[in-house]
Parts: sequence; structure tokens; C-alpha cells
Amino acid sequence: MTDAPNLPVALRWLMEDLRWSPGDLALRAGVPPATVATLLARTDGPVSTWLTLLASLGAHVQLQGAGRHPVLAMPRPVAARRSRERERWRTRRVAAGRAQLARQSPDLTPAGAEATAQAYARAADARLDDDLAAARSRCDAAAPEAPAAGLRHAVRLLAGAAAVNGEDLALLAGVAHSTVQSALAADGDGRLAPLHRCCSALAARIVILPRGGGRIPIAHAAPGPWRPGPPREGRCILERHEIQARAAAGESLAAIARAAGVSRQRIHALVRA
Repeated sequence: MTDAPNLPVALRWLMEDLRWSPGDLALRAGVPPATVATLLARTDGPVSTWLTLLASLGAHVQLQGAGRHPVLAMPRPVAARRSRERERWRTRRVAAGRAQLARQSPDLTPAGAEATAQAYARAADARLDDDLAAARSRCDAAAPEAPAAGLRHAVRLLAGAAAVNGEDLALLAGVAHSTVQSALAADGDGRLAPLHRCCSALAARIVILPRGGGRIPIAHAAPGPWRPGPPREGRCILERHEIQARAAAGESLAAIARAAGVSRQRIHALVRA
């Protein structure tokens, strides 16, 4: 999918099809304009993590709009992050070995317990590459055909179909184990809600396309709670080009001033500028 657009480009395509501005999208999705601007500018934070988890599970994401149906370019897990997560995994293995030895062999010396726990971790590490290769094969073969209620639910469905647990997914994706556990366990969209609401407002269904076949369509989300507040006194809510266009069309300066929330004198100055 070398020509696939990234998420901001795909969202802009869908907006163009509807002839919407970012302000239109914010209003209809119930999402603050600053959040919409971020989604249209870059992919980072929770959205980037969500896409990385899906890519690590061998899936693509399609936005099925009224006109276009773009399939997104998916991020590639970063090798350095995978290595870091593997080190964290090994640290957890050593800690788990210590705890087990403390319960089962309380007479063991601290040095002996540490050496044994390290040996347990090395043995697990030696098997890990084969375990991850098997997990990748299951991801390639998984073909779930089921609807999802939300974005995190879709990850849970796909991971379940591939029999990939949170620890293996964290290692495949290079994402913190705690973040993956939250994504697999929590209900609702959390910080992914703005993306879900924007896609739904654009009448674009988010569909997960597993590599092995099948599809996971995600239900539309209701608009969020954001609504534009009353304009601050003295602040013009119309752009200069809008004011000049309305004046050129014959609208009175008084009417434009009322719509813009400023004085007639200020509108006069903007028209003459």
C-alpha cells in the first residue's frame, strides 16, 4: 500500500468531498477546534499508538466515506522501542522469578535467588524469538469477521482472534506493556474518542482489515460535548475576507457588525483596509 495516505491526508480528503472546513468538522463532531487541527496536522500520541498496535497485528485501517474509501498508510514499529520493551520484559521476568523463589524456597540466600531468577529470565529470553515468530504467524492467519463498538474494542477483537496476549503485543509493537494492557482491557475510546467522532461526523466508517481476511467494522460514534461558546466581547468572529465579501455582496455594515459581534466602525475600517 505504498500510495496509501496518512491519516491527516485521508481526513482532509473526506472533508473536501463534503466541502467542509475544519470549523464545520469541529461543530458537527462535537470536538474542540484545536483537537481537530491536531488530527488534520499530524498523527501522534494515542492515535499513533493505536495504529501501531493494529499494524503489529497485521492489519490496515480503511475509512469508508461517502465518496472515497482510503486505506491508511500504517506506521512501522521502531526497532529501538522494541529493544527497550524487551529489556523491560526481561526485568519483569527477573522480578517474577525472585517473587516465585521467595514463596517456594524461602531458605535460599539472596545471591542464590538472584542467580536463579536471572537463569530463569535467560531461558525465557532464549525462547522468546520463537514465541514472537509464532505470534506473527497467527496474526497473518487471523481473519475475524465481527463488528466492534469502538477503536480499542477493535484491537481487542483482532488480538483475541490471533491469540496474542498483551505481553506479546507490547513486544511486537514496541509499546509499553501497561499501555497495551489498557488498550485491551478498557471499555470506551478514551483519548481516541475525538478521532472516532470526527470520522463518524464525516459519515466515514472505520473498518479494520486483517491481513488474513475478514473485516472489523467499527460502529459510528455520537458527537462529543463540545459546542462553540458565545464570542468574547469585542472579538470579531468573522474573518476579514468574509467581511469584505459580504460587504461586496451588498450587505449593510450594520448587519455585518451584528453578525461579527463588533462595532460598525470596526467593520467599516476592515472593509476599507
